[in-house]
Amino acid sequence: LFGHYFTPIGTSANNFKGIFDGNNHTIYGLTIENQYNTYCDNSVGLFAYANNAELTDVNMALVHITSNKQYAGALVGLATSSEISLIDINLEDAINAGVVKSFSETSAYIGAIAGSIAGGILDKSTTHLNIDVNNGVGGGVVGINTATIDQVSSSSNVINNVNGGIVGGIVGDNQGVLTNAFFEGTLVANKTAQAAGGVVGNNAGSVKFPYANASK
Repeated sequence: LFGHYFTPIGTSANNFKGIFDGNNHTIYGLTIENQYNTYCDNSVGLFAYANNAELTDVNMALVHITSNKQYAGALVGLATSSEISLIDINLEDAINAGVVKSFSETSAYIGAIAGSIAGGILDKSTTHLNIDVNNGVGGGVVGINTATIDQVSSSSNVINNVNGGIVGGIVGDNQGVLTNAFFEGTLVANKTAQAAGGVVGNNAGSVKFPYANASK
């Protein structure tokens, strides 16, 4: 996908509702810069919107997404009542670093795998990506979670360089269930950040068996 501005799959009016099985293949170079793509909805990723879908067994490397939309994630912007498993999002190398970056003028939700997951489950997945939050909520795996997340790990670099905002090593804002989460990446939060944490930035849900060894 190098050299091409990708148009995400699914729209707010026509969510992706099928099964996507990557069969352990790797997608290289997914590039979305929605300011250059008039077809982008209010969510960006390989899939913009997924509803009652199954997304499984795929690796992604050298992802580059810059978004001014509400939801942004390498795999999916907004997933609703979906099953997501066996996902590996990787930088590939330090020179060609992968990034999901938000420059939205309103609050945005961004994460390495998903901007938001609402209902359903995300499990058995890992991430190593740069998450750059300029306005809103960001996580090394998911921006905002109102679903169930289990057995995930991240060595992502999660950065918030503006006033306010919520950032977490795994989930920015957890309102669901998070278990068996491991974070060993970098977390950088502005001193005026609303909330920041090695595993979750803000927690209004349930967190069990977390581990964080974050560097600054």
